[in-house]
Amino acid sequence: MKISSNKFKQYIEYSIILLPVATGTITQKIFIFQRNITVYAELAFSRVVDSCRRCPQALRELFAELRSVVEHFFPGREDVARLALSSFLIMRFFAAAILNPKLFALKLETPDVDVSRTLVSTL
Repeated sequence: MKISSNKFKQYIEYSIILLPVATGTITQKIFIFQRNITVYAELAFSRVVDSCRRCPQALRELFAELRSVVEHFFPGREDVARLALSSFLIMRFFAAAILNPKLFALKLETPDVDVSRTLVSTL
């Protein structure tokens, strides 16, 4: 689902307004929002990178095969190989965990229908 830039801008503005900040201007809330996104993105990235040594051998072989197939079709384009691998990881593991956090023991209960619909529309 493609979201128009205007709709996306409205969503971000709405999200920022709802930030649990007692006082502050919209500029201050935007700064807090950006800082939080940066912190969580860096934390997630470092956890993924640090976990590479614990990745099962079968998955490592699968990733190597995926990369070699992509490099065969796009020689000299290492960026495409990385994009294919990261897209596979995100869609196979992260998106599934976001859409069904109970299944991955991230939450005790399944999100309500409105939350689930929002999660699906953002992916």
